[in-house]
Amino acid sequence: MNRSRQLVLFLLAIVAHIESLTYWFVATDTTKLIVSSRVLNVGDAVELFTQPMMYEADFTDIALFYRPIASLSYAIDYAVWGLDPTGYHLTNLVLHGVVVVLVAIVVTEITNDSIVGQLSAVLVALHPLMAEVVPAAPRRHDIVMAIFVLGSLTLYIRSKNKTASDGRANLVGALVLYALALGAKEPALLVPGLLFVWTAIQQYDTGPYNALRTAVRAVIPFGVVTVMYLAVRVAVLGGLGGYHHIRSGPVTLVDEIRVVVEYVISLAYPADVIGNGLAAGGLWMGVLLILAMLIVLVSLCGVSSLHRERSSATVHRCSLASSAAVQQLRC
Repeated sequence: MNRSRQLVLFLLAIVAHIESLTYWFVATDTTKLIVSSRVLNVGDAVELFTQPMMYEADFTDIALFYRPIASLSYAIDYAVWGLDPTGYHLTNLVLHGVVVVLVAIVVTEITNDSIVGQLSAVLVALHPLMAEVVPAAPRRHDIVMAIFVLGSLTLYIRSKNKTASDGRANLVGALVLYALALGAKEPALLVPGLLFVWTAIQQYDTGPYNALRTAVRAVIPFGVVTVMYLAVRVAVLGGLGGYHHIRSGPVTLVDEIRVVVEYVISLAYPADVIGNGLAAGGLWMGVLLILAMLIVLVSLCGVSSLHRERSSATVHRCSLASSAAVQQLRC
């Protein structure tokens, strides 16, 4: 994929949320997060990596998180913009644009099809779920994590390219980016699992046993990085951290089904529109929207297949693009 197309995707992502530049700080804990991440001296810089997130605020009474890389982004913003919200929104826009371009790159690497990569990037750029992340400064953790996760995936895949001469350098780069992703937000822990699955699929023709053995060996370095990260996290937080709230009562089957339904709906429908607790009518509205999107997708694939001799390849392309985009949205 050439640079001009990457630039178009980057600008599309920014234009989709350009209005956020006029917003004040939105979402809770914004000012607390910014102020607690300020770096005014060397001691403040050290504390970013040796203290829980927002340790100076009452947030630690609710939860304990270790996200120094995300906090560092706020420190840089504060050094440049102070408390001007426009600067923070501009940073989020730029980072979102980078995510969209990286989606195109990593999906192209996986599918070896630039059209699939570009379509996936467009879906991420315009997906309504992004309206809950891009304008909200405290949710930048997700954007920063996505950048490093996508970068790590890309370099790992390239390191396995037998024709590449810089395979070892790409692998080292993938490990470094994985470590940075862990420092941005905890869901980055899924990276070794994703790489394991991809490697096993790539090696499946050699036999299931050999494929699994190769996949395990491939992710061992990422497992080492994970152990090192957990050791630092436990040392800083005094445990694994997370929210202090403990649920009263057992988790029922209804609760589990509800979580799955809310997750699926959130992929296609902004949660804020549905409302907390899925208010009356909101659930069915989300279900109808998902069905409508599926009908449109199937229709588009069907129409496209009529104009191609190999209709099965077209359907495969559509499904790959959709699934890849959804995975990037939730990673």
